[in-house]
Amino acid sequence: MAGGSPQDTRRASLILAQVIEKLGQPSRAEELCLAVLTDPQAEENIRNEAFNTLGRIYAGQKYYEKAALAFAGILPQGADIP
Repeated sequence: MAGGSPQDTRRASLILAQVIEKLGQPSRAEELCLAVLTDPQAEENIRNEAFNTLGRIYAGQKYYEKAALAFAGILPQGADIP
């Protein structure tokens, strides 16, 4: 079976991040979201979903300032995002 498109790969990474978050591994889920967000080719809808997922992760960890930034589509300081 041939590999999927880059868009499919980003979508799969985001779904995996959401599942991992629900399984109680927020650090790994955060890494996956940030990987999607650092991809300059990521589509706007996928980036928006990644930001929302990241916001939920941060809120669940009681990092409310980071959560608010993520929900606003802004990454926390130190993240290298295009």
